[in-house]
Amino acid sequence: MYVRSSYEHEHRADTDYFYGVQQRVNGCWNTASTEFRNVWEKYHIRWFDANYRTDWKVVRQHNLWSKLIFRAGGILGFDLEELSPTNWLPGVETIGDLLRVCGMGRYGLKEEEINVRIFTTEGTENTENVM
Repeated sequence: MYVRSSYEHEHRADTDYFYGVQQRVNGCWNTASTEFRNVWEKYHIRWFDANYRTDWKVVRQHNLWSKLIFRAGGILGFDLEELSPTNWLPGVETIGDLLRVCGMGRYGLKEEEINVRIFTTEGTENTENVM
């Protein structure tokens, strides 16, 4: 019987890029403002209900966040290997900006929720929060 160890995978440029960048995306998630994270939770629930009604294990809040960051980086031509709360996606300051760049719907979020900033004071809030 063949037993594969954890994280055993063939090293390829695309997977190595993903794992390196994912750490940066996680760091940005961990420094996002509390207000943003509260609105994001609400958005995620509404988005999930509209897209994955039958399988509740498909996409969690952080997975949707990562998916949109990768999408926005590609659309904006931003090298995610340089991503950080202080070197963030150009023109993306609010949840609405992120949704607009990625072509995502609002799923009933109010205007004040859409205008919630992702980071406060240069992305330094909530550095203690871990996923």
